[in-house]
Formats: sequence, C-alpha cells, structure tokens
Amino acid sequence: MKSKVLLGKLKDFNFLKILLYLYRDQKTGLLTISRDLITKKIFFRNGVPSSARSNLKSELLGEFLVAHGAISQEKQEQALEIQESRKISFAAALI
Repeated sequence: MKSKVLLGKLKDFNFLKILLYLYRDQKTGLLTISRDLITKKIFFRNGVPSSARSNLKSELLGEFLVAHGAISQEKQEQALEIQESRKISFAAALI
C-alpha cells in the first residue's frame, strides 16, 4: 500500500482540513510543521494525535510541568537522569 505524502507551505493548506482528513481517514503517521528553526511534530494513530514533540526547550514536558508548579526542578532533574539511563520517555521516568 503506497503512502500519501503531503508537502507544501501551511499557508497553502487549511490546517483544520488537514486535521479533519487525518481523523476521517484514520491515518497513522507524522505531521511535521517547521518555521525557521522551530519544528513541531505531531504523531497520529488512527487519525487521533498520540504524541507531540517540539524542539523548543520551553515546550518540553518537564519545563512545562516545572513552570506550572506541577513538579519541582529537582524532580525534573531526577526524571531526566532516569530517562537517560533507562532510555525511556520523560513521562515514564516521572512514574
């Protein structure tokens, strides 16, 4: 089965229609959006976003949780060490 690849500038597409297409056709894959040095990646499974990534430090889960008081800086650092040593996701390292 051949994959469908959509490339172009976001200004040429209706972002909502892209999301609707992915959902309606239950697509699984990766949507990458880049602008200058900023990159966002949204992973879809059967048309539903399953995870997202950003290369901006301020948008990393640990940074977000610390900024909103959900975890301490110390807890973040511990989780980062566990993540690195066990090669697991940050969320899994928090548990």
